[in-house]
Amino acid sequence: MPSRLDAFQWHYYTFALPEGAVELAASASARQAYRLGDRAWGVQFHPEVDRDMLDIWFEHGAAELPKPVAEIEAETDRYLETWNEQGSALCNAFLDEASRLSP
Repeated sequence: MPSRLDAFQWHYYTFALPEGAVELAASASARQAYRLGDRAWGVQFHPEVDRDMLDIWFEHGAAELPKPVAEIEAETDRYLETWNEQGSALCNAFLDEASRLSP
């Protein structure tokens, strides 16, 4: 993964890190990822997004968005391919690490 990435973030909730956790990523508004020990990772951003999923979210959740839907859809068109590539890389890295640590 790159040291900095743009990811799809729908909400602006944040959370306290679990005891012993290491923050891996944060945005200006919230923590976005952490690791706890060798086997637990947590992410709050959405590495799994695809266009069909986002279209449904835009239709049913427009009132929650900080910008007009048309503006967010334009950003989505610009970044979705990169988000998908990075999401796949993250999932593959997790699976590689999990298989390496399996007994």
